[in-house]
Parts: sequence; C-alpha cells; structure tokens
Amino acid sequence: MNKGKTSINDLSDDALIMIFSNLAFLDKVKLPMVCKRWRVVCDSYNLFSNQYALGTVSLPNAHEEDQFTCRSHTIPDKDCIYDTLFRCKPPTRGPLSEFQRNAEESEKRLVVKKDILHKSLNKVGQHLKILGLNFCHCVDDETLLTISRTCKCIEHLDLSFSSAAKCFDGVRGAYSKRQYSNSINSRSCKSLSDAIGHSLVHLNLSGFTGITDNALKKLFEGCQKLEEIHLSINQFGPLRGYSLTDTPRSVKKVSLLVEETDIDNERSIGSAALLSLSKSAAKENINALRIRRSLRIAMLDIIAANFPHLKNLDVGDWFLDVRLTDNYSQVGSVIAKMKELEVLTMYLPEVIKFDDGFTTIIKSCRKLKKLLVYGGPVADATLELLPLYISNLELLTLSYMKTDAATRLANRFTNAAFKSFAQLRKLKHLQLNGVNITDEGVKDFFDTFAGDLNQLNVFDVRNCSKLTRETLKLCIEKSKLRDGKSQQPLKVCIHGTAMKMSKNFKLPSTIIVSSNKLEKNFGRNYFMPNVHDYDIDDIFGIFINDALDDFMIFYNSDESDSSDDDSIMNMFDEFDYFDYFNELEGDF
Repeated sequence: MNKGKTSINDLSDDALIMIFSNLAFLDKVKLPMVCKRWRVVCDSYNLFSNQYALGTVSLPNAHEEDQFTCRSHTIPDKDCIYDTLFRCKPPTRGPLSEFQRNAEESEKRLVVKKDILHKSLNKVGQHLKILGLNFCHCVDDETLLTISRTCKCIEHLDLSFSSAAKCFDGVRGAYSKRQYSNSINSRSCKSLSDAIGHSLVHLNLSGFTGITDNALKKLFEGCQKLEEIHLSINQFGPLRGYSLTDTPRSVKKVSLLVEETDIDNERSIGSAALLSLSKSAAKENINALRIRRSLRIAMLDIIAANFPHLKNLDVGDWFLDVRLTDNYSQVGSVIAKMKELEVLTMYLPEVIKFDDGFTTIIKSCRKLKKLLVYGGPVADATLELLPLYISNLELLTLSYMKTDAATRLANRFTNAAFKSFAQLRKLKHLQLNGVNITDEGVKDFFDTFAGDLNQLNVFDVRNCSKLTRETLKLCIEKSKLRDGKSQQPLKVCIHGTAMKMSKNFKLPSTIIVSSNKLEKNFGRNYFMPNVHDYDIDDIFGIFINDALDDFMIFYNSDESDSSDDDSIMNMFDEFDYFDYFNELEGDF
C-alpha cells in the first residue's frame, strides 16, 4: 500500500474475506452490490457457510424458570452465528396488551421488509436449521413458499405473532380490534410441509392468526418428526383447534394459548380443541401440556380424563368460570388426579385462596420434581406439607402470593414456611419472589438445610424487599462450605431487595451475584405478576420495561479469598443499582 493512500481495495482477497466474515448479516447481504470485485470475492467464498440460525429477534436459550419452551433448541455449535434482521425487542403481549401506551412503539419495531427477508433466505436458506420470524408482519403465502424453496433442513420454525396485526384506537387509547390479515392458504402449508416436514422438530405458531384449521392440517401431513407445537386458538379467529385430531404421532409437547371472552358460552373452543387433541394419534405420546390465557374447569377435566400420563403440566392465567369469592379447591382436585406429574406450573394471578386446592395437589402428586406457583395466596400450614409428601422436589418456585392487594396486606407466606423448605433434601433451585421473608428466615433455612450444599445452585430472592446485606453475607459464608464437588457456583439473585452492590466488589469463585430483573414478557410465556397488586401505571412499567436490557453483575474471582467479610460488606455502599435502574426506566 502507498503511504497516506490506503484503501480497502488494496487488500488481498483473503484479507477482504476475513473482514467480510465479521460483518453483520445484513451487511453481508449488501456486499455484492458495492462493486464488481466485491461481488466476485463474495461469490468465490460462501460467507454464510456457518449460518445455521436466523431470526427477527434474538433466540434465547431455555430460561431457567421456564420448564416448557421450544426455545430450548439451542445453536448447533459454537461457530454458528445467530443474526437478527432488526435490532429491537418484540412488543409485549398478553391479556393486558390493550393498556399499551401508544401505537408508535408498535409501528416502529415490527416492520421487516419482505424483499430483505426473501433475499436473506435465498442467501442462507440451504444451511438454516433455526428460523425465527416471530413478530415479523410480512409472513404470508409468498414468504412460506420462499421458505419451502430455499430452506430444506429447518428443525426449528418460529412464526409466533408474525401475522397478527392490531388497530390502535386513538380515541379510546387502546388496541380495540384485530386485523386477521396475511391469511395462509392450504397450498402454501402443503408446500412447506413437503419441504421441511422431514426435519422439522419444533413449530411455534403462537399468536399466528393467519392460519386456518385446514391449512394446519396440511402442514401436519408431512411432519413425521415433529415433537413440539405451540398454537393459538381464538374465539373470533380462523383457527379453532379442530385440526388437532391430525396431530402427528411423534408430538410430545403441546402448548395452547386460548383466547375467549364469553364466560356464559358453554361451547368453549378450548375444550373443543383439547377433545380434538385427545382423538389424535399423539395422545399416548404427549407428556407435556401447556394451556394458558382463558381457561375453564371443564378443560382441566378433559386433560385429567384423557392425559393421566402427563409428566409436565403448565396451566393458568384466567379461569373464566372461577369467581373472586370462590376457592381454587376444584382446580386443585382435578390436577391431583394426574399422579404421574413431575413438573407442575400454575399461574394464578387473581386474589383467590388456593389453600384447599394446593393441599390436595401436594398430597396426591408425590412424584413432583419441579413445582412452580405464581400468585394465589397460600398459608404457611399448607406449604409446610411439602417436605412431608414431595420429598424428591428439586426445583421450587413460589412468587407473589398476596392475600389482599387492594389493602396491601402482608403476604401469608412467612419465615415459618421458609424454614420447612430446609427439609427438602434434593433441592437444587429455590426461587421465592416478592414474598414476606426476612434475614432471620434465610439464616434458619441454611442452618437447618438437610440437603447437600453442593447441589444447591440457585437461591433466587428477587423482590423480597425485607432482605438486607446480611442475607448475602450468609450466602457467602455457606458457599465457602461447599467442598468443590458442585459443577457450578451458587447463584444468588437479589434484584428488588435492600442489598447494594459495589463495582469493585469481589466474591469467591463459589458464588455468583445476579441483579437482573424478573422476566415479565408474556409473549415468551414468562411470569405474569398478580395484576391486582398494581394500578395501571404500575402495569405499564411491568409490561413495557422489558425492553430494557438486563443488568447483570457477575463477581467471580478466583483471586478473591474474601476472608474478611466485614471489609467486603463495607464496599456495598459504593454503588446503588436501584438508582441505576431508576435512571434507565426514566430514560425509557
């Protein structure tokens, strides 16, 4: 190169390839359009040879709290690249979506140009195994035919919320109605089934309102390796769930989002869909079932009668036929019939007592290894039964168990129940979010813990506001007692507590401190808090602020001996991460 006149075109072809290979996906697509030489270089070397995954939003690995997700399908190898077509997070979805603050936010983050998408698929389609087009509003027949033509080895296909559009009513200030545009016909689904049916394992059509029962039936015809499906059935939409009778025999996991609002209508689309599923060839192979959004007691009766062999059950959100004056005892008695359950997740956002129903479940479902309960007040006496009847429990999550949110009464969950969890000998993951425990309760738990400290990997106490730095100090002390047999350090989650962190704070390698917020993105089926605990402004903050990046603090230094705990704890005052989050939320 000449001094003072360096140019990228002075580089050799190999040097250009090294530079090009580090560019973002869309930049790679545009490279051949720059000049003739770059087009020749790009044609001679396939820049997309390691492009196994592509999507509109980031595809996370399975969340540690989410026991039922198709997103457990991870990147094939460490060299694989997962690129996004645009750099923004998906919108918040859920029964409270009508409270979204403005339409502009929805408009600016969902648009992906169809020609860019199709050009991208033409470039990398032959190598793709993971394709995530969730929240992409350009998925129609033409897009599916392009996928059929270019992608022949797709294993994971995510089209969730990619065809559902909403109209924003500026007068009412809410999303008042849906537009069922971009409807998919049977021909394109048949073409897609013929192209990728031999390899497709995970299919996510949650919120994909453009597909009909006939089209879904055609899609199922060639999918003989399909193991997991996510669908949305809507009272007013084209998909009612009748096509579930044709569910492939290979399916093991089914997730249904049921949307209906007519409480008095006895002809429930959710019940009809479950009856159709019970008539399919996959009935005996289904071991995991998730039913969310709008539920009825009759739907649980159908599940208990037709799927008694279930290992994993995930239910909750809104029971249309349970009133606030009732008790969840009937819900519990139906779930208790499924004695083979190993994983049970219940989302109970209403302020309805759950003691009787929960007691029945505890005494009947003794094979449970993972129990996750969100919302629904439960007394100490009920929780103290857990070690007596479910001795094999490895993961326990109890979150936001309020009694009367209107008067802001304290949680019924207290230190007495917390201490009883110490008798769970196989406990590996303990998550208590937003409950009324104190430092004394944490001390009693660790002092009487009957299990092996080496196997306790997660201690999550986020939003337990009464916990102070004494709790973390105790976790540090107990982590030192681990003899090194554990494959991973103890992770302590402290966001929302009265603890403060220091930028220079160091911990022994046996412990990790995380201050990330709870995931509350309903579109990904994560935790939805008790809506009675918040006013409308609070709900905005909960559902909208998931666009903030998680603030993770990892202190994992082998050089730190941390023998002087007092000197360590004195460093906490240097950095208040609550102020950090307040600043972020203010900017947002």
